[in-house]
Amino acid sequence: MGLPLYFFGAVAAHELGHAWLAIQQYPHLPKQVEEGLCELIAYLWLGGQNTPEAAFHQRRKRANKDRIYGKGLKRALASLELMAVRQLITYIRVFRRLPV
Repeated sequence: MGLPLYFFGAVAAHELGHAWLAIQQYPHLPKQVEEGLCELIAYLWLGGQNTPEAAFHQRRKRANKDRIYGKGLKRALASLELMAVRQLITYIRVFRRLPV
């Protein structure tokens, strides 16, 4: 049949994050930073859906123990406690890392 809507949407948001970074000509980022930021984009997209299914996928992302994707998302989420998304994106462009 295909992917469930929320799973597809999260994957699409994540991959569009990579595309946006390339179009904006971001410098080569460490893998954990780039994947963490793209996971954050997917996580935020899911949060905007306001459904139990989307919340379930958000919990799955937060529980991911992967060194690149899971830890990257956790660091990106912690960074959002320090600054807004636009500031975080600028910070990453300048310093090539997450502030946390």
